[in-house]
Amino acid sequence: MTYETTAKELITNVGGLSNISNLTHCATRLRFQLYDDSLVSDNKVKEIGLVIGTVVAGGQYQVIIGNKVGEVYAAIQTLRKNESVTTDVKPETIKKKTITQETFDIISGSFLPLLGILAGSGMLKAILTLLLEFNLISDTNNTYIVLSSIANAGFYFLPVLLGFTLARRLGANEYIGAVIGAALLEPGFVGLIEKTDVDFLGIQLIPINYASTVFPVFIAVTFFWQLEQLLKKYIPQMLQMFMVPMLSLVIVVPLTMLLFGPFGTFVGEGIAKLVVMMSGVSGLLTGALLGGFYTFLIVMGLHWGLVPIVLANLANGGDPLYAMGGMCAFAQMGIALGFLIRSKDKKLKTLAGSSIVPAALSGITEPIIYGLIVPYRKTFIYIIIAGAVGGGINGFFQVKMVSYAFASFLGIPAYSPMIIYLISALITVSIATALVVMFGYETKEKHLA
Repeated sequence: MTYETTAKELITNVGGLSNISNLTHCATRLRFQLYDDSLVSDNKVKEIGLVIGTVVAGGQYQVIIGNKVGEVYAAIQTLRKNESVTTDVKPETIKKKTITQETFDIISGSFLPLLGILAGSGMLKAILTLLLEFNLISDTNNTYIVLSSIANAGFYFLPVLLGFTLARRLGANEYIGAVIGAALLEPGFVGLIEKTDVDFLGIQLIPINYASTVFPVFIAVTFFWQLEQLLKKYIPQMLQMFMVPMLSLVIVVPLTMLLFGPFGTFVGEGIAKLVVMMSGVSGLLTGALLGGFYTFLIVMGLHWGLVPIVLANLANGGDPLYAMGGMCAFAQMGIALGFLIRSKDKKLKTLAGSSIVPAALSGITEPIIYGLIVPYRKTFIYIIIAGAVGGGINGFFQVKMVSYAFASFLGIPAYSPMIIYLISALITVSIATALVVMFGYETKEKHLA
């Protein structure tokens, strides 16, 4: 089945092009925002060749494709561009989203386009850390410095990237959104805030390092989105080309430096401290809960909502959330390995074997979740047990992710202490595998989604 054919069938069975309000994708899923959910033929969507499963969560209709999701997404977008679409969906059938759903849509729509570059940069940082650990390279070596600069760039300029994607998601001018983030990292401004007693129009500036931050630019661009609409309403069309960008920047950037930045930084640091405090009170319990139940967030497609918190934690020294919750990925790998060992069904063995490799190397486990775990629901119990053990170990020993990476064996150098993370990962895989081999996976059930 070609990607174009898959795209056409998907469009037909989600209610046609006119029913698609917005479409994004993550590592394995197409995320449709639809005008009318009742027009979806869910059973027919599940029968399409490249489709692994479907989930409805966070106001989105999510179609799990796997590692070919990018190609299918591109094919759908090509069809959307080539067709003239008028929305014929009746207004009374359009469901108004809750504030929670809309917030989740904005967060996921802003961060999903950035996950690839963050994961790639994080993996490069992890490899460099490993090379330093084994004295294979020196941190004064020119090659190391160049590679380290490349790895750091995506995180350092995160306010610029997020300013762009958030503005695009909100329907504002994405280039102005990017410049708002860039202004916070401009060398002249960075040098200025390093001095003492710096003011703007007589108002004291709080010295803040905005590199790698999330919340300040998130607040700033959201405010800009509203401001831009107001400016376009009152500024004549012939003057908008330069007046709207100029006034937007002159208003939003100083407000960010004086108000949004300090408040956003306070929020980010507050969340980071709360997570650390929870881990400190009972790292074992917190880790066990996250490791055991994180899979359910993935099944519902809600796990990307934690990305802003994780990035805020990274900017403050390290993130324990992914270190604990990420153990579910190793539990899922163990489930697949258990199927490979125990099952006599050739199709199941092929599915299990082919899904272990991408999971182990890149942390992409949706084929395991929707191909093995969801159809064979007994394995959810094994996931909870194995994930809780691994997450509990990491929580107890205060393991943190110090560089953004997906939970995988290649991503292990991104965690500290690395040896503890490796041990907990191996234990988690072993427990999940043993449970499947010893107690089986029962008769296939109907899909949850």
